[in-house]
Amino acid sequence: MVKDLKHVKFPMKMYRLKTFKEIKSIEGLDEKHLFDVIGRVIEIHCPEEKLINGKNSRLIDFTLEDPDGIQLMCTLWDEHVSKIEAFYNSTSQEPMLVLVQFCRARVCLKSGDVKICSSYDVTQLLFNQESPPFEEFRKRTSHEQTPMRSIISQSSFKECSSYSVALSGDIEVRTISEIYRDKDVFGDFWVAARIVFIDDPDWYYASCRTKGCNKKLKLKGKWLWCSTCDRNWGDGTLRYRVKVRVVDLDGNAPFLLWDRECLDLIGISADDLKDTHTKGRKGLPKELETLIGLNLLFRIAVRKEQFQNYLNAFSVMRIITDEKIVEKHAPELIQVRDRDLSPKLELELTDEDLWDIEEYC
Repeated sequence: MVKDLKHVKFPMKMYRLKTFKEIKSIEGLDEKHLFDVIGRVIEIHCPEEKLINGKNSRLIDFTLEDPDGIQLMCTLWDEHVSKIEAFYNSTSQEPMLVLVQFCRARVCLKSGDVKICSSYDVTQLLFNQESPPFEEFRKRTSHEQTPMRSIISQSSFKECSSYSVALSGDIEVRTISEIYRDKDVFGDFWVAARIVFIDDPDWYYASCRTKGCNKKLKLKGKWLWCSTCDRNWGDGTLRYRVKVRVVDLDGNAPFLLWDRECLDLIGISADDLKDTHTKGRKGLPKELETLIGLNLLFRIAVRKEQFQNYLNAFSVMRIITDEKIVEKHAPELIQVRDRDLSPKLELELTDEDLWDIEEYC
């Protein structure tokens, strides 16, 4: 039984939005209080890695601006980094609005300024939606807008980028066998490996057309439906989802390459590739076959579900293609450039199996 509760203290709005002016006034600041903010992204700093209490952590900084021109710095940690990282190299000219739900306020010890940050795993990010908070924000925003830019270094946390960390030799590269051995150690790790074949013929998916959503569309009746935006589409934007098999000198594993990494490696969008590609083995585009044999540094997300089924692939968060950097962290992999490292499969066949094979041939 559902009753309509009408009480003066009962919240009637979905979000508890705070203005930037309220947040930046330190009076009455409670760092344990969770609230929501909405703003337009004008700067995104390069993702970084930091060792905190002996554990590798990731962070990304970005700056929000409200319709009055007030700016607010935001820091996302660990699993939230990938939510905004995809927009770091975006070339879109459209304004990117984001609603950060369940965030905290923090006072920067160096500058004394107030910033917001994610709160463990409860924080949510919503991009360019059509809901009332976004519509109201758009109405208040002037046409003369600060353009969004990506910043390689000069983060508010420390002055170096994740790329310079790789060059300095501060990153720790793990082997595939070490990843599988330490099943209780989760997080993001660097692995140096070679792509030896494409592990799945399905290399793309149809994603939601809402800016910043990228959710895989599901068939619902005659339409494609986005569960995040709750919108129907006639067709979606094709994005890469390429499952590859990688090897190092002592193991192999399935890795999952997403749209941004494949764009960097192939140089053509999934939409264009589907329309123009020439078929190679197993019906795969020949352009995808150029990935085979590449020695790369992969930043992978190691989660519990990967060890529940060894066919589950590790999601690739970032790649480094520079051969000098790869050689620096995995010289033995470069030295065996011409050696076939494809995993060998040993089978024990009975006479009945051999008869079946002979009959099939």
